[in-house]
Amino acid sequence: MKVINFCIALTLSSLILFYLLCVEYKYDFGVSRARDYLSKTVSPLDYTPVRHPRAANSTGGKNINGKYDCSEIVAPLDYPPIRSPQAVHSVIAEKVQDKDVIELGTRNGDGMSCFARFASTATAIEYDRTYCARLKKRASLQSPFTWSVQCVNAFRHKNFDADIITWWQQIPLTNFAVLERLKKEQCAGRIRPSAEAILVFDEKWPKDMKDLGLLSDAFTWQQRIPFDEERMCDKSATKGKDLCYRSKGAFIVASLSIAQLPFFSCLK
Repeated sequence: MKVINFCIALTLSSLILFYLLCVEYKYDFGVSRARDYLSKTVSPLDYTPVRHPRAANSTGGKNINGKYDCSEIVAPLDYPPIRSPQAVHSVIAEKVQDKDVIELGTRNGDGMSCFARFASTATAIEYDRTYCARLKKRASLQSPFTWSVQCVNAFRHKNFDADIITWWQQIPLTNFAVLERLKKEQCAGRIRPSAEAILVFDEKWPKDMKDLGLLSDAFTWQQRIPFDEERMCDKSATKGKDLCYRSKGAFIVASLSIAQLPFFSCLK
């Protein structure tokens, strides 16, 4: 009888766990589909969107106040929530100054077009062939501030060595999946010990807020960034305007030392 009761309890526990996993996956997948759906409404441009080519001995994207303003440097092809806000890109641009940066899931490259102006080297990793073709063209037209483009699934990419690796999560590039991969690469000696991950969190996306709570104790720094690109979304979106409410609000930008990740450790 005890054995039967144990088996029943184990079965019920397994079913409950399976249900919870399915609910979370369904939610993540639904939000990812929403971002993909919006992205299909954007008409690609055939010209480089860079507004202000950087002259020799200039300060690049710095304004007179010494800040990095990607909205003054890049004419975007996308808008939130298809991509992260340009105000977020500006914060990251300052952090990558004179450093090696890798961006995962670059899409049309609105962020990378700005990062590449300040970074020592810049690499975009994008698995979607359509986006990848656009990225290569955009990068070639932005000379001399070009970046390299790798058309590959990020989890199959073999070189993540950089000072900064950044992304905005979307299935399959979820925060914990990417952090685990980066930790394994660092443990294997393929990522420099000083490498950091810069993550972004949309305050209107519950999955982002959940991860923010789980990871916040490990942040080396974080910054809340208000933004408003609602007008661009209303103007540009031919479908999916119901998601334009996410084109205004606030993001959290935060950094994690890969060497000090709390959830993963190197096997001895």
